[in-house]
Amino acid sequence: MMSSGCHRARPGTALALLLAVMTTILGCPGLGVAQSLPELPRVFLDTTYVAPTGSVIPVPAGGDFQAALNAATPGTTLVLQAGATYTGNFTLPANPGPGWIYIQSSALASMPGGTRVTPAQAVLMPKIVTPNGSSAISSGGGSQKYRLAGLEITGTLTNTSSLQNNLVMLGGQSNHDFVLDRSFIHGQTFGNYKRGVEIEATRVAVVDSWIDDIHVDQDDTQGIIVWNGAGPLKIVNNTIRAGGENIILGPSNGTVVADVEIRGNLLEKPYSWRVGDPTFAGQHWTIKNLLELKNARRVLIDGNVLQNCWVDWNAAFGAQGASSLVLTTRNQWGTCNCPVEDVTITNNINRHLGRGIGIANLGGSAMQRILVRDNLWYDISAAVNDGIAFMVYSSSDIAVDHNTVFQDGIAIYDTPAPVNFSFTNNLTLLGGGIYGSPGPNPDTNNAVIGGPGNFPIVGNFFPATIAAVGFVNYAGGDYRLAPTSPYKNAGTDGKDIGADIVALNAATACAVSGACSGPPPPPITSISLSPASLDFGSATAGTTSVASIFWATNTGTTGVSVSGITVSGPFALSSTDCFSTPSWNGVMAPGTHCNVYMVFAPVTSGSATGTLTITAAGSSKTVALSGTGLSSSGAFSLSPTSVSFGSVNIGTTSAKSNVWVTSTGTTGLSVSSITVSGPFTLSTDCSPTSTWNGVMAPGTHCNVYVVFTPVTSGSVTGTLTVTAAGTSKTVALSGAGF
Repeated sequence: MMSSGCHRARPGTALALLLAVMTTILGCPGLGVAQSLPELPRVFLDTTYVAPTGSVIPVPAGGDFQAALNAATPGTTLVLQAGATYTGNFTLPANPGPGWIYIQSSALASMPGGTRVTPAQAVLMPKIVTPNGSSAISSGGGSQKYRLAGLEITGTLTNTSSLQNNLVMLGGQSNHDFVLDRSFIHGQTFGNYKRGVEIEATRVAVVDSWIDDIHVDQDDTQGIIVWNGAGPLKIVNNTIRAGGENIILGPSNGTVVADVEIRGNLLEKPYSWRVGDPTFAGQHWTIKNLLELKNARRVLIDGNVLQNCWVDWNAAFGAQGASSLVLTTRNQWGTCNCPVEDVTITNNINRHLGRGIGIANLGGSAMQRILVRDNLWYDISAAVNDGIAFMVYSSSDIAVDHNTVFQDGIAIYDTPAPVNFSFTNNLTLLGGGIYGSPGPNPDTNNAVIGGPGNFPIVGNFFPATIAAVGFVNYAGGDYRLAPTSPYKNAGTDGKDIGADIVALNAATACAVSGACSGPPPPPITSISLSPASLDFGSATAGTTSVASIFWATNTGTTGVSVSGITVSGPFALSSTDCFSTPSWNGVMAPGTHCNVYMVFAPVTSGSATGTLTITAAGSSKTVALSGTGLSSSGAFSLSPTSVSFGSVNIGTTSAKSNVWVTSTGTTGLSVSSITVSGPFTLSTDCSPTSTWNGVMAPGTHCNVYVVFTPVTSGSVTGTLTVTAAGTSKTVALSGAGF
């Protein structure tokens, strides 16, 4: 079965650990960083294998597989004989649901869940073979809720005289819920196979599988292609080998694929496909890149190993960059206004490449909110292409943080200049330095080996040699910083410059070994408030204390936004930077904080208490507030105590009469209100201004100016009332209209 996971914590699993290290300054308003963090997938598909309990249809060697498919009902398990061959183009019929239909090997128990299968286990699998260019397995109309487990799926084409289009076709956007589990999907060593798995359906997962020999001499190819599917999508713990792109998302004109998890995979191109390599098998295949996004949002790419890619100067449609990752906002024909946004790239090993990563808005659509963090890049070589580590242009909100990079070409290529491109806490070779102007900003706390070159000198570090960095064992491939390294804990966040190698090794262990555990949890969302309580001390009644600062810190494993701030008691919110602005989306990165400034404003003498409540991620945290209001010791006087304006023409205004408000106590005094009744109006300098806080020192005064404006004839009276320190005093007003 497969279900959707909402963002609820499940501690102790691999994804929780990886998200726990996605911290530091990115998105922290207090530090002035303009980048907005990417949103993680809203849905994680749970592909835990649940043993079926419905009817079983055995399909022996020589049996009619399609007839068995047609006979299956929700809850049915079709058991295919391990070692048997089923030849044809098989269609998954409509399934009314709600139960799933399982298609699995009779020897599935010998292939444990959570462990990637290998070609050596093909003897445990039934073999489903297409005899032509059509799919071995495809989804029909109304097809849904199928799990294919422990199958070998291949074709018969063994040369380049024709083309096999796709071995598995999960088509139809209305079709949904498919799991390819522990299966070996492959072409033939010398055959033209264009696609391993093509996806247009929604809610599709490929797990614990091996996809191989997907290559064509003069055409683009993909191990997994999401052509027009909307997601959610899960690609976890697979080996994928393909000539063009091992994985590509969204090359069509239409639907944006969203909520994608690509985790724990080994993506590679065997050197036996490389012309000129000693192991070259003798057949040229078109080679391009490893992983490409063209039309996608909310994508998590974590814990993968991406290796072995080279420039093929004879590639169909032109040579590519030999990159591990390519993010570009356009379809295959350059005609789509396609977004690529909210992409999180963390804890990946990228090696033996011609270029690192290319992030390019080439289609005029949104390329934004891309986080590249805690990745290892090595042997990025100009001998293979140009050796550029990071190519970023015409994009927005790109954060490259805490990466360890060994390249011999340009470190940063950023022209045309991106908007809000930060480059922080990275450890990199200088290589060709920075190409483009003005370069990333901020560009700080990086260790640039052999620099400075044209890196900013202020704020960065420049070890002269690799040895000067202080790796634990550079020659042995251990890129952790030794305790004596000068770049230990030297990041903007107090962490080691470069990638967190310990976390990276843990995240990629699955990709290397193929042995993974259960489904990943959604991230943890939580905040803490500091300090947990605060006593403002004493303040005179009617005055306001100086502001005290509180931190709201994201203690979870994913970005979080403050949704509300409330205050009780004689306390007030002075200011805060916790809410979104035109240049910040209000999402705090894990480990960062925003600021809340509070004041104490007693209105009476005596002890006072209250609370500060901050709500974020659906929960509220409180801080206890306290303070003591002081009496103003007799407070103030008014002079004169009565004012007579005499006779004034109706419809005119008298001259001003001045009333002094004098502080007669022993401490500062603030006027809290002034009112007037009758046909009298006032103006005053007793209120705070930008240059005065409104507190009168003992013995000083402020002024209240009163005028009389009669509207009828005859005598009239009124009252001027001044309130300060919790006490009100009055002045009698009189006049006559004629």
